[in-house]
Amino acid sequence: MIQKIQSVLFDLDGTLLDSAPDMYAALELLCLHENTQTPDYLAAQNRISQGVAGLLDLTFRLAPDDQQFNDKKERYLNYYSQVLGK
Repeated sequence: MIQKIQSVLFDLDGTLLDSAPDMYAALELLCLHENTQTPDYLAAQNRISQGVAGLLDLTFRLAPDDQQFNDKKERYLNYYSQVLGK
């Protein structure tokens, strides 16, 4: 039996779109407002595939179950929305 394809999803990040510069810019803003040193770009780039959790672990040694994680994640995502594509 032939099934009709209803949708096709593409993960463009890292293939056609490089989000690393925007993700790093958001991390820089978060670190600035946290008065924390921003990790170097290459270290951050190696963790970007792990998403926000990887960047927060690298920078603040926070795991998703840490009390401060959700607050920093929300602020990071806010900064990311400000710098995305600029």
